[in-house]
Amino acid sequence: MNFRLRNSNLKSIFINFLTLSLICIFLILWIDQPLTLLLHQNFCSLSPFFGGFTAFFDHLIYSPRFWLGYQNGYWVEYMSFGFLRHWLLLILFGVFYSLRKGFSLVFLQIIATHWSTTLVVSILKINLPRARPETLLETGKYDLNFLAGNGDSFPSGHAGDYLGFFLPLAFGFPKYAFGILLIPFLISLGRIFLFQHYLSDVLFSINLALFFTLIFRLLLPTSQH
Repeated sequence: MNFRLRNSNLKSIFINFLTLSLICIFLILWIDQPLTLLLHQNFCSLSPFFGGFTAFFDHLIYSPRFWLGYQNGYWVEYMSFGFLRHWLLLILFGVFYSLRKGFSLVFLQIIATHWSTTLVVSILKINLPRARPETLLETGKYDLNFLAGNGDSFPSGHAGDYLGFFLPLAFGFPKYAFGILLIPFLISLGRIFLFQHYLSDVLFSINLALFFTLIFRLLLPTSQH
């Protein structure tokens, strides 16, 4: 890729990231609190749908487990599929690399994007312990000082996890993008309607997933010339 074109693309990616970040700040200051109260007053009936939808895919992805052995009357968990899926992607990358190199890079982009997104989300959750919406609904308190909080609301782990996986997959297979993105979209939306996260929490996770998706698509192109 032309050096000047790559720099231009990088600049656009960072501008998009900063723009969405500023929108998140706007949401935190003026939208998150009234929106959460509005949803709680008028749309609680949607919680069973979003709760069931999220639980189904969480169970599908995270529940299959491998066991180390029997110890003190209990089966000791070795690792869950949530961890093994990364290694499965690496295996798929190796298989497709030997068969079709351009196609295999899609899996490499998924691995890089997902790892990067979930890592940054985890770091932010630890260092910015924002209280979840349930605190607002239970106490009426909405604290803008994230550092003084005692929660893990910002950013959304579910949105980052699912979009960090499905978003680069959708870019790699644009013909099926709508179907691929439907799952993470509903799960991300559900975090708001289940009052697990504010809108800004979810949007910032989307922002991170999009940022890393575009960065790795630029660094790891889908075809070789």
